[in-house]
Amino acid sequence: NPYMTLINETIAKHGAAVPPNDRNTPGPLRLTDPRDLERLLRGGSFSEATAQPLAFEWDFATPEEFWENRSVNSAGPYSSLSPADQASVKAEVFEATKRYLRDGRIRFPASTLVVRARR
Repeated sequence: NPYMTLINETIAKHGAAVPPNDRNTPGPLRLTDPRDLERLLRGGSFSEATAQPLAFEWDFATPEEFWENRSVNSAGPYSSLSPADQASVKAEVFEATKRYLRDGRIRFPASTLVVRARR
């Protein structure tokens, strides 16, 4: 999910410590395997639980709009960089968004899990 990882991966290339994208630690990428989520729900007193992936896109008009939306989540690691590295990170992120241009907009492919559970 490049929407979630692009900025932090770019910051890390410049030597800043960023939180890992580990599906075993708390965070937005934790329960990415539907079976893990279903097991967790069943263990939490749900008799039925099904999780289905749902594909969608994060859609932005410009690299600046993406940066404003997402960079707030990387403010700590980003601020630890020198001003020159900060400028490089931002320029590299803007350049990387070009891979996701379609119909004049930046469209990051993504997916989430939709869960249905019953007690």
